Amino acid sequence: MRTVVRGLVAVALATALVGPTASAGAAEASIPYSCETGVPAIGTLSAPIAVATTTAPEPAGIFAKVSYTADLSLPDLTPQPFAINFNFFRITLDVPDGLRDVKVKVQDPSPAVANPRLDQIAARVVGEQIVVDVPAVPATWRRFHFGTDGNFSYPFNTATQSGGRAVVLPRLKVTAMPTYTTTGRTITWHAPAVDTFTQFFNIGDIPCRPDDPGAVLFQTTETTAVAIPPNPHTDVPGGLDAAVSWARHLKVYKLGTARFSPSAPATRSEAVLALWNLVDRPTPTGQHPFVDVPANAPYEAALDWAFGAGVVRPHPKNKFKPTASVLRGHLADMVFRTVEADEGSPWPAFAYTDVPAGAFYAEALRWIDANDIMIEYFNGTRIRPTVAATRGDLARTLYRTARSTSWFRPLPTTVLVAAG
Repeated sequence: MRTVVRGLVAVALATALVGPTASAGAAEASIPYSCETGVPAIGTLSAPIAVATTTAPEPAGIFAKVSYTADLSLPDLTPQPFAINFNFFRITLDVPDGLRDVKVKVQDPSPAVANPRLDQIAARVVGEQIVVDVPAVPATWRRFHFGTDGNFSYPFNTATQSGGRAVVLPRLKVTAMPTYTTTGRTITWHAPAVDTFTQFFNIGDIPCRPDDPGAVLFQTTETTAVAIPPNPHTDVPGGLDAAVSWARHLKVYKLGTARFSPSAPATRSEAVLALWNLVDRPTPTGQHPFVDVPANAPYEAALDWAFGAGVVRPHPKNKFKPTASVLRGHLADMVFRTVEADEGSPWPAFAYTDVPAGAFYAEALRWIDANDIMIEYFNGTRIRPTVAATRGDLARTLYRTARSTSWFRPLPTTVLVAAG
């Protein structure tokens, strides 16, 4: 037996199309779904989902967040001679590659339709998915009656409806930061999975999946180029200009002063904060143990992350020395640990003659040398590991790291922007 339920959930998404030629527009489509009940008496439910997609103009800033809106509605029903009690619906939408910092929020619904209250809808980002739950409140369950007259009832709208669309859910607003590469590409959102949980016949979960696993919900086109404006500093030499401009524009290493002072020493706290920015400011999993760091220091979260990720090594006296200059050897070690390059890897031997015997950063310098990350001296025979790194050194090292292809951790957005 194959029972037909039309429009189990309809999804309309307004998307932002990133690119100078983007314009508003809309298109409609129907994606066939099959819902397996596992009960021979009921069989497979067929649910063609109606999809209306809209593209919006490009955001104001090239690095501004892109907003998506999603209108979700529960089904139009084809009359059938039985009733099903649905406890709740779950819609799972995979976030495609090319987007980061994704957030979802339930907004006020249209006043023209009957809707559940906002506090009855749960919408959240779980890993790489957007999950929308419509739980069984306020009723114990939602009862859909399939009758020969085409009528059905729904707890959120007690009036008997006939033939039309059932309750429309509130609008979801999704924001995300797109990543950029030096070549254009299309970001594809695939049709979501829909799960309906029911007590009818003790069926439980009825998974609904697109008949075509590659069915496309909508697509956004990513920009093909990123124009990084020149930095405003008047004391940056030409050879350092690209690195400083990149670091400033992406807020990896941005100084709020008119002069950059490229020859001034960079501090250890500056280095940690910049490396944290480089990998998109991951949420720390713990707290650092250092006793010489002021409470609520602007780099505190960065240091929490750096210590937890092993970017900063422990100190026997729990001292970090945040205002001390970061030495070039120490900077090399922190960068090496940021990209998660494994120690003991077969990096070729370096030719540096000024590295102290047994230096803890020797492995890092082998990686640094192999990937041309730091500036060298005397035809590549010296690296000056015990000399304070300058602001110019820090900017240049960050930029070269971002452009390197030898990352061991997943490439963050800033790296993708710097490539090319």
